[in-house]
Amino acid sequence: MTVKLAFAFPSQPKPGNVMGKTPPEMEFSYSTLPTEGDLIVTVGIIGMKDEALYSLHLNVFSEDDVDVTLAPSQNKDISSYHQLNGKNGEVVSYISLTDKFKVLNTGTYRLFLKLLEGHVEDEQTNWSEVDRITSYLCVSEEWGE
Repeated sequence: MTVKLAFAFPSQPKPGNVMGKTPPEMEFSYSTLPTEGDLIVTVGIIGMKDEALYSLHLNVFSEDDVDVTLAPSQNKDISSYHQLNGKNGEVVSYISLTDKFKVLNTGTYRLFLKLLEGHVEDEQTNWSEVDRITSYLCVSEEWGE
């Protein structure tokens, strides 16, 4: 089975939210801009193998295609991980990452995730990209019904 990113959705950390159980949220509010924004990205992965290593790389881009990610893409904190194993060897995993990004202005921000798979040979890990996915969020000063 080929490893696949099934989904990636953003949410904003809020009091009472449980990491890994936050609902999708594409509307982010900031009353003062520019600022730093906190972000949770929940990712679904199908088909991870026990013998391989995996790394998720996340970057956030503004509408002008400027990389506004504040943490280096290889140093994401995995805040939540849950794996389910099917009867016939199927594997699905839920992972939540936290990150910070520069909120320059209102508008749409693109989340770009890459999944890398690593195999150790002669004490060296060889990494290759196995999948990528894009998701979006939108920033406004205020949201209404």
